[in-house]
Amino acid sequence: MVSPLRPENDFRRYCCVSCLAPTQTLLTQYSTRSALKLTRCQTCGLDVDPYVEREELLVSFDLILHRIAAYRHVLFNRDPLADFEIRRYRVRAVKISLGVALLDAYIKFEAIRFANFSNDGVPEEEDTTIFFLLVATSFFELFFLLLGSIVAIQPILSTSNKSYFSSKMALAIVLPCTFKAITIFVTIWENSPTTRLLGSLFVLTMQWMGAHTIVERIMVVSKGKSSLEPLYACMPGSPLIIGILLRAMFSAFARCTFGTVYRLHQCSSGINVTIWMDSDQTSICLI
Repeated sequence: MVSPLRPENDFRRYCCVSCLAPTQTLLTQYSTRSALKLTRCQTCGLDVDPYVEREELLVSFDLILHRIAAYRHVLFNRDPLADFEIRRYRVRAVKISLGVALLDAYIKFEAIRFANFSNDGVPEEEDTTIFFLLVATSFFELFFLLLGSIVAIQPILSTSNKSYFSSKMALAIVLPCTFKAITIFVTIWENSPTTRLLGSLFVLTMQWMGAHTIVERIMVVSKGKSSLEPLYACMPGSPLIIGILLRAMFSAFARCTFGTVYRLHQCSSGINVTIWMDSDQTSICLI
């Protein structure tokens, strides 16, 4: 077997990307490496996961196209992501979060420098201070986004699977942020608020699809054990809303804490409207 057998009572089993039915295996390998047979789903009769035969680039295209089967494959069936848990990979989780914060901070920094620095003649030594401030705020914005989204799914989790599905929700939020690299390449061509806004909305929709996928799987595993499941069934991606609200509260708190310096240089990511002021004008930037 290419994919290992998992116990039938294990909630971390693989799943069918069409109907989310749990399965122990994804495929069978015969005498040669190329001789593979995909496992058939006993519930819907389709192949459990056709994506196991596809390259990463093709899977990425389907993620960009927001095909939910691709999200189910990446989050539950594609090793090593299928077994990812924060408590086992704490260092790796922190590194990924810092990398995402760096991407976000760079987009903000280039937006601010393009809008202000080229005209105001701000000394270069101030650039480093501002950049590290943006990295710190981006990291904590991501932290509160994750915190709110994870807390929102706790009512429908059982004690045995809280760690696993909390890690999956974090993965579903963080992985789409890596596509901010696309925004960086696009801003080389046109560094405008519209470009950055579209990039942020694109990442936000991918995060929504990820949260949607996690909540759907939780409801399949729990099998109606929580009275709140009908509420989550109406809008499976709703935990992300709680995360966005918590992140917005942190951003507002940070602006009040850092005062004029923060208001002058900070330009929030996502769909927030941030106002910064100087002695001559008040500017509004959408990022």
